[in-house]
This record gives sequence, C-alpha cells and structure tokens, in this order.
Amino acid sequence: MNTSLKKKINIFFVGDSHLDTWAYANKNNIGTDVLNIVKIVSLAGKTAQGLAKINNRNIFLGPFKKYEGTIDFLAINFGEVDCGYALWSRMNIHNTTKQQEIDFAMKGIQLLIDEARAIKPCNIILMAPIIPLIAQYSNRDAEIVRRRREVLANHKERTNLVLAFSKRLQIMAKTNKFEYVSVNDILLDKRTGVVKEEYTNLGAGWHLAPRVGASIWVNQMIKTLI
Repeated sequence: MNTSLKKKINIFFVGDSHLDTWAYANKNNIGTDVLNIVKIVSLAGKTAQGLAKINNRNIFLGPFKKYEGTIDFLAINFGEVDCGYALWSRMNIHNTTKQQEIDFAMKGIQLLIDEARAIKPCNIILMAPIIPLIAQYSNRDAEIVRRRREVLANHKERTNLVLAFSKRLQIMAKTNKFEYVSVNDILLDKRTGVVKEEYTNLGAGWHLAPRVGASIWVNQMIKTLI
C-alpha cells in the first residue's frame, strides 16, 4: 500500500502480550517519524480462538470505541498463544484437526474486524504470530509454562503450525484487501525449518527481546505500508 508521508500513519493495536514490542518501539521512538501508535490494547494469554466470545472481543473493542482521535489502521496481533498451546489443547479435547481449529481462530478474528469496522471505518493490518523461539520449555512451575510443556509436538511441528496459521491470515488479508505483516521470513532458518539460532539467543522466553523485536517489526510494518 502506498501511503502519503505528508502525515504519520495512525495505528491502533490490539492483541496479546507480544505487542509489548510495540510499546517498546513507541517509548524509544523507533519508527515514530512514520508510525503514530495511537494506542496499544494488549492482554497476555488472549487467543484468536477466544475472540469467538463477545466478552473477549469487548476487552479490545471498548477502548477502540472510546478513542476519539484519527485511526488509519487497526492492527491485530493474535495467534502465538493459539499455536503455542491453546489450539493443541482444543484438538485433544474436541478431537478436531489443526485445520478446523485454525478455521475457528479465523472466525474469531473476523468477528473482531466486523464489529470494529461497524464502530468506525478503518483499514486493517493482520500481523502474523512469530514462530516458536525455543525448542524446549523450562521446568518452571508457572501455569503457562506447564501448559506449553504439555504440547507433545516437536519444535519443527510447532513452527509449521504457526506458518500454517499465518498463511491463513495472509489469505484473509488478500481476500479482503487488508494489509498483512510478518517477520517470520526474517526469523526462520529455511535449512532447519525452525527459528535461526541468533534469535533464540536474543529471545525472552517465547517473546523476542524488545529491542530486537521492535527493530524488526517496525521495519516490516513501514515496508508494508509505505
């Protein structure tokens, strides 16, 4: 998309805790000469599949409705938690396939988009979840770590699920004339089929280190929108 540089691009972000990267970028003025991050509404552990429930959507739609400034784009970033453990868990509970669970996630995202655009017109950016940064989770007793350890799939299988999920987002974007932004081409080692070792060393658990993530995401966002 060709966007005029006469003014900054106003972006309202909603998603899971991976949006911390964008909070870091905003605080440290990374890309702020081009991108104006008007608000970030993020909640750790939230999933695309969870958006099927209106209460979960309203967590994000409430602040969106209240915001009175200009919004050029609504940027949506869900999926890492789905692919990290929630989707695998649902497959075991409901005896479903990966494709069925990805379909369910896409429906949640579409509901959020439809309701947001009914509140106020805006363009949409779909952000792909990042591929898994670590091959094996630690023995920490935190619930989210335990739930991720329960997934029996190996690193490459988990990576492939993220790529399949992201492909569906890309198709949704193309079909609906949304923007699509991903950093996985940068993170993925095509030889091994998993994340490049240099990014595992810089990761903070399943999150990219803020400084590294901010630089990569901002560059990809600007390349897509300009």
